[in-house]
Amino acid sequence: MEKEEIIIAVQEAITKELGQYKVNKEIHYLDHLWIKEMREWMDSIKSEFWKTVVRTIIRTIIIFMLIGFGIWGIKNLK
Repeated sequence: MEKEEIIIAVQEAITKELGQYKVNKEIHYLDHLWIKEMREWMDSIKSEFWKTVVRTIIRTIIIFMLIGFGIWGIKNLK
């Protein structure tokens, strides 16, 4: 067998054995785009979530400080 005959025989064998697993290129590309969008969405959710958590903690601390100063002022500034 010559080199070209071997190449053709291997291509036919691969096509025969793996043909059932062939994926449409356009659908495969669209799947990757969807996965990319999901990753970006998850990253934005994570960052927004942590921003919200930090803001809530800071606001809670400020509110408790104001309440504490108010109670201290009522008791000590009569």
